Amino acid sequence: MTRTSFVKTVIRLALIFSLASALAACGEGDADTPPADGSSAPPVTQPPADPTPPANQPPEVTGTPVAVVQSGQNYSFTPKATDPDNDFLEFAITNKPAWATFSVDTGALTGVPGDANVGQSPDITITVTDGRDQRAVGPFRITVTARTEMPSPTNKAPTITGTPMTSVDVTKPYSFKPVAADADGDKLTFAISGRPGPPSVRQPVRSLVRLPPPTSPRTPTSSSASATAK
Repeated sequence: MTRTSFVKTVIRLALIFSLASALAACGEGDADTPPADGSSAPPVTQPPADPTPPANQPPEVTGTPVAVVQSGQNYSFTPKATDPDNDFLEFAITNKPAWATFSVDTGALTGVPGDANVGQSPDITITVTDGRDQRAVGPFRITVTARTEMPSPTNKAPTITGTPMTSVDVTKPYSFKPVAADADGDKLTFAISGRPGPPSVRQPVRSLVRLPPPTSPRTPTSSSASATAK
């Protein structure tokens, strides 16, 4: 073998070895290439898909608000609300009258309008929500009418003062006049209880009758006066 032939042979062997090494490396890095023993690769497990949540069912609210109330009278309206999903419900209101109060828990609208509230309210709407959907009652209006009778003012009791004399000579007249007044200017009438009867005690002219000794059967009983407003 000549020197030239030997060199060519070495070069061929080197090329064959390099090619074999490259093919072996490609086979190890290809995940889709089946194993050399002919067995199949294990399947890749996919994560389960999230279940689709059920669609929300909106709440329902019903009720017919009272449309007319008289000044000075109590007003009350509470809507009836339900939710098929048993979700927590919360109420809200728009254009609440100034004389009324509102509950966000029950939707109740209550209050007592005064004489200054006579007239018609703006459009009122009561809504209920489960956090995702809402329903409403309204819009509706409340008309406050004037009173048919004006309320009577609170009566103030009359006053009566005075200090009666507790003794008098049997020959002298006895007089006592209380001082009575009424803040409302009402007409006053008087009444008395335990008023002394005709004299029945015969004593010397200079004797003194004292009112009232409770143990003496021969002296007048104690008296009291009262005033009443009409």
